[in-house]
Amino acid sequence: MAKSITSVWVIDDIDDQTLITIAFKNIDPIILVTLLDKDEAFLNHIQQASPLAKLVLLDLNMPKINGFEALKELRANTKYDAVPIIVLTTSSNSTDKEIAWSLGANGFFNKPVTYTELMNVIQKVAIQWHVFQN
Repeated sequence: MAKSITSVWVIDDIDDQTLITIAFKNIDPIILVTLLDKDEAFLNHIQQASPLAKLVLLDLNMPKINGFEALKELRANTKYDAVPIIVLTTSSNSTDKEIAWSLGANGFFNKPVTYTELMNVIQKVAIQWHVFQN
C-alpha cells in the first residue's frame, strides 16, 4: 500500500489554497492535502480527524478564529502533541512570531511572493518535519 500523508492547511484565500496544494503535489503526488477554509470546519476537523494530520499549516489572519486561537485549540488537544504546526503568514511582525512560538508553533514562515519561493518553503517544511515518512 502506498504511503499517504495528510497536511491540513487553514486559510480563507482560495488562491493560496490552490498554490499550496500544487506545491505539495509537485513535491510528492502521494501527499494528501486537506483544505479547511472555514474556521468552524477546522474546529470540527481537529476534534474528529482520523488519522491525524502529519503536518498542520496555519495562517494567522482568519476571519473568525485567528491563527493564534487555532494554535491554542490544537495544542490544547493532546492528540496533536506530536504534530508539527507551522505558521505561514503575511505577518512579518516579530511579536507575532514570538507569540506563535510561545503557543507551541514548530515553525514560522512568511508567505512567499512567487511560486518558486513557495516551493522552496514547502520543500523545507516537508523535509524538516519529515512529511515524507509515515
